[in-house]
Amino acid sequence: MDGGDDVLALIDYVTTNIQSVYNRVSKLYQLEIEGNGDPDTAVPTLHVDEFDGTLLNRDARHWLFSQMRKMATVLNDLVGLYNDQGLRDLATDDPTDGYVLNLPQSLMFDDRFMAVLQDDFDRAYQLCDRLTEYVSPYIK
Repeated sequence: MDGGDDVLALIDYVTTNIQSVYNRVSKLYQLEIEGNGDPDTAVPTLHVDEFDGTLLNRDARHWLFSQMRKMATVLNDLVGLYNDQGLRDLATDDPTDGYVLNLPQSLMFDDRFMAVLQDDFDRAYQLCDRLTEYVSPYIK
């Protein structure tokens, strides 16, 4: 990746995936409120910050890592809420482990870099799926 189209493709890929995670997180907050009748919990407003660059450089890497860390914080806040509300694995009642972000170590925006990002997104989606399973029995 090194051209203008490449930076747009990477930014679009990251933005689309993070916003998809955020949409699921918002829904999970709504389900928790519905399931617990919890008026003190508010659905956070979640959005991906725009990237205003045109090159795959240090600025793009900084933006990407910043947005990924923000996503991890959002997920861990949700996990904390679910654990506090007792929305856990029904079979074990074990609390849900927090989301651990594995940022790419490569300095190049290459296939290895993209594979690490994809793994981070896959695990975020899987976490949302598990939390949905935990809250589903309490939804009317």
